[in-house]
Amino acid sequence: KTEVLAKCRSTDFVKFYIRLYSEQEGILVEVQKVYGDSMSFFRDSRAILDAAEGRAVSKPEEEEPLYLRLPVSQMEFIKDATLPPLTFEEESESVNIAAELLASHRSDSNMLGMESLVTLIDPLKSLRSSAVIAAKRVLCPEDTGHDSFNLHNYVMSLIIYNNGSAEAATLDGTAMENHYAQLRNLAISSVANAIALLLEEETLWESIRSSRTWYGDVLVPALVRDIAMAEECPHEACYASRCLTSLASMSESTLFASKIREAGGMMALKIAHEVGTREYALLAQDAGKCHQTILRCR
Repeated sequence: KTEVLAKCRSTDFVKFYIRLYSEQEGILVEVQKVYGDSMSFFRDSRAILDAAEGRAVSKPEEEEPLYLRLPVSQMEFIKDATLPPLTFEEESESVNIAAELLASHRSDSNMLGMESLVTLIDPLKSLRSSAVIAAKRVLCPEDTGHDSFNLHNYVMSLIIYNNGSAEAATLDGTAMENHYAQLRNLAISSVANAIALLLEEETLWESIRSSRTWYGDVLVPALVRDIAMAEECPHEACYASRCLTSLASMSESTLFASKIREAGGMMALKIAHEVGTREYALLAQDAGKCHQTILRCR
């Protein structure tokens, strides 16, 4: 019999192998988890095996939890409920906890802090007011909440300098093999969500205007590099495309669209779209949307 092996990594950083065996009766498909979240692996492996057997793959929205399909604010019982108002300090509490975890010297605390931050910035999973506070902490270097720990500097350093890459090279084959890559992936995800949220709130330009030069000269080229490396890191390229789409969408300034072009963004997006068309539909969608947004900014 003949064996074909594919080494895979999901968006949740679950590593697994797919083996195809050629038998007289047909093709045998085996999916084996190497490490990562078991529930995430179960969803992915079920979809792979269903597709191998020719079954219809269930749509993601059919598996969404109830609170995503029907937010609490839209439920009948909450319409007449009276909730006590929260102070700014109370709304900031969860963001402060995430910052404390990121300030820790423990790698597991850092990972938990980044995962918490990504969740906090999602208004479907946290209070919208808390999500806005977290988004401003991530995007604004001069936010007043940075007294004890500068959340902006930490997150952006993961993106710009890819902290830990040298250490990561010594961890191949260990449980920590993808630790720094996952931290960076979460960092780009948090920035993409933060930019999109403040754009929706119509406060993005106000939040980053004082740092617009840094965003244009430092962050934009780093995101363009991520997009250009779509074949090696398609997940990061997706988030980077979303970041640039939101930055280029601001009506207050065409600065970022110009900076994206100067950094070679149009060619990088073309490469990413080609990779996405061949291998990753979500990447093709995000890269295409970013490309169209920049073209409209002429």
